[in-house]
Amino acid sequence: MNAAIASRRLTRLIVVALACVIAPQWTSEVRAHGVTLNIYHHLPADSPFHTRFLLPWKEKLENESDGHLRIQIHAAMQSGGSSLPLYDQVKDRTADIVWTPIENEAQRFPAFEVFNLPLMTNTGKGSNRALWEYVQTHNLAKKEFAGVRLLAVHVSTPRSGETPQLPPEGDLKFALLNTVFIFAMNADAYKSLPDELKKVITVNSGAETSARLGQILEDSWTSAIGPAAGDSARAADLRHRRVQSIVENRIKELDQRGLNGKELVESARALLAEYDPPN
Repeated sequence: MNAAIASRRLTRLIVVALACVIAPQWTSEVRAHGVTLNIYHHLPADSPFHTRFLLPWKEKLENESDGHLRIQIHAAMQSGGSSLPLYDQVKDRTADIVWTPIENEAQRFPAFEVFNLPLMTNTGKGSNRALWEYVQTHNLAKKEFAGVRLLAVHVSTPRSGETPQLPPEGDLKFALLNTVFIFAMNADAYKSLPDELKKVITVNSGAETSARLGQILEDSWTSAIGPAAGDSARAADLRHRRVQSIVENRIKELDQRGLNGKELVESARALLAEYDPPN
């Protein structure tokens, strides 16, 4: 046998042997000690998000990982501080996972925040699914959320009838705009996990998780507040005209930032029509 060929084969055998020795040690360390992930959010521990979504989500991950994933939840900013820097904390890995609103950040996440416009939504389940698909369609995970891994998204919509007397023009955003939320994990924290634990995270995030989150929060809201009241004809007409003004202004702002504002808004509306049609 050629000496060079024999040498290469020997080198490959050594590499494979080392991999077989090292990999079980690494896996056994994870199996022995597990991986602890810390989740931070700004809501109280008795909030529907915490009790009806996050706690079951934590238990599901721990069970499906056979206890190798351990989740510690810090509600109401137990670590101190406010909700405003939560996104930055998960991006720089001060936190592993966060739940946080993305509001008044249109300069930072302009395409994502198209969904905080007063677009036509009907259900929490459907609008969340539409937002998730919108993120995938426009590759926002890389374009606007580089450094984090989105696990779920949520659209919180002002309920019709909550503001029968609409405020002056300057206060419109507080009366009509949606609030968009993200449930996100630090990208490096995710990449550092063994494949088996990555899979547990992956199957418990995405479109279906977002849809379930929307359904849970909508059901909790309806149970606490009751069915939404309808607008009067006059209030509905005024709301419609003001909504149009808000959308047109945002399209102009997006265009000025080099984005196709009309295309983004039409994309959002099309996905809402597909995933969240009127009942």
